Amino acid sequence: MSEDRLRYIEVVGEGPSGSGEDLEEAQRAAFQAARRSAETLAEVADLRITGVQSIAQIADGEEPARLDRLRYRVRFGVEPAKSSSSRAGFLAT
Repeated sequence: MSEDRLRYIEVVGEGPSGSGEDLEEAQRAAFQAARRSAETLAEVADLRITGVQSIAQIADGEEPARLDRLRYRVRFGVEPAKSSSSRAGFLAT
């Protein structure tokens, strides 16, 4: 894995589209879905999420104004969850 890949996890989160206050709730739901996915990936990779680096809305379909779902690409910064010394007893061959 390259050093650059160890600096972030990028995931896509979805939520039902809405308008007004519903739109804010849909945005929040999409972001939370992305965060849950990133946390799961980070745990598997023995990383810890440090914060949000970027958020970008993804347009699906040919007519973005008629979307049924909101989609966001969210990039989270990461760092090692544990020091290498905490893995004592495991030897890579």
